[in-house]
Amino acid sequence: MKYRQPIIVLSLLLFLVAVALTGFLLYQRNQTGLPLIVSGGTSDLNINPSTPIIEEDGNGNSIDITVDGSDLDTELGIDNPELPTENPDELENLATPEEEIPFKRELQNTREYKVRSGDTVSGITVKEWGNVVLWPDLYVNNQWIYDDPDLILPGEIVVVFDKLGMGRSELTADEIKLLSEAYIKVYTLYAQLGPKRNASKWYTLGLALRVEPRFFEIYADRIDPRDIEMVRSLNQQAKALR
Repeated sequence: MKYRQPIIVLSLLLFLVAVALTGFLLYQRNQTGLPLIVSGGTSDLNINPSTPIIEEDGNGNSIDITVDGSDLDTELGIDNPELPTENPDELENLATPEEEIPFKRELQNTREYKVRSGDTVSGITVKEWGNVVLWPDLYVNNQWIYDDPDLILPGEIVVVFDKLGMGRSELTADEIKLLSEAYIKVYTLYAQLGPKRNASKWYTLGLALRVEPRFFEIYADRIDPRDIEMVRSLNQQAKALR
């Protein structure tokens, strides 16, 4: 019995403190118009921001506080996705990056050539176009029995067309890009065929440098560094023998 009275008094004091704190928080919230709890995740509850969330204050008086979602957006700096945040006239003047459209190879004045015994793609190129440097363009624009530029069979039909730079002494920038792409495709085929095609692979890279001196830099991510080193070494040896 001697401890019951102090416990009752202590409980009463704690209750009064809790009521006072609750009343203070409710007063603060009523002043700002913001809820005391802000959601920070997902929930299955369907919350309507315009529904009354407090019906009675700390003194027992009936009140009706609602939260207007649009006001919250304004106070918290949340942009309304339905309204433009920029001047439409300014948006129209913004420059949009243009997508680079690759130059398409157009095959004009096509004709057929039937492969004979002893023919090579480079040899056919010299016969038809008079320039061995162009042979990868002839190769990549034809269908072959084997994916090996060094292995063509008698009887295969080669479609011949107007060469790059037709009627001109030099290739245009777009034509150089097209021919360079043909070279990297042929190089990739040789690389996939393994060491037996090393000589052809290095020879092809050497010709590619005659088309585009920056070939190694442009296609650095698609060429084995060891092949680059080998071709440079072979070129140095060739210069020394001249």
